[in-house]
Amino acid sequence: MKRAILFFLMLILTGCTFIREEMLENYSYGPVGWIKDPHFAHYKKDCEALESQYLKENISYADYLEKKKVLDDQYDLEVQERNAIIRGEENQPR
Repeated sequence: MKRAILFFLMLILTGCTFIREEMLENYSYGPVGWIKDPHFAHYKKDCEALESQYLKENISYADYLEKKKVLDDQYDLEVQERNAIIRGEENQPR
């Protein structure tokens, strides 16, 4: 019985030492794979599209700033609404 327990402990230790460093780095430093925030992902995609338009000189800098402010305000509102829901408040900002 003692040998079986010792054998299983050695298997566990051996398995833990063979975990690739790459897997650990991805898990600890890149939480993108396991944490998803749809509000931020949508905001980031829209900001990148807006920035791309500006860099391609399709819109002026003033238009870029105006549209960026609208995106920022919309994202802030969505975050406030989400936080209100999480806190359980009934009067959510709209």
